[in-house]
Amino acid sequence: MKIFMYSMECLFERKLDLTKYGLQEDVKKAVDELHKDEKACFAGCVFKKLGALRNDGTFNEDKLFMGATAEALPFLKQTHDAAVKHCTDEVGKENICKFAACIVV
Repeated sequence: MKIFMYSMECLFERKLDLTKYGLQEDVKKAVDELHKDEKACFAGCVFKKLGALRNDGTFNEDKLFMGATAEALPFLKQTHDAAVKHCTDEVGKENICKFAACIVV
């Protein structure tokens, strides 16, 4: 359950008081309590820890699409490419938090 571990690490990095959290079902509650801007940074953090987002704002598609079915992969890639282009044009890749916020919206 790497995603749970990474989610907890990213929540901790957001300086959220984790004393009331710890179980997997509590991660959603913790994320819900984050401010909108912090949710964006949280998303970027998890993407990076999973190896799906590089420091330069490019995606490792092997990691990003891991587990996708052959039928879904072309649609996922097309949607992803359009989102990356839009967000790169809109907010750039310098600020991972803003870029991640644009991607996940």
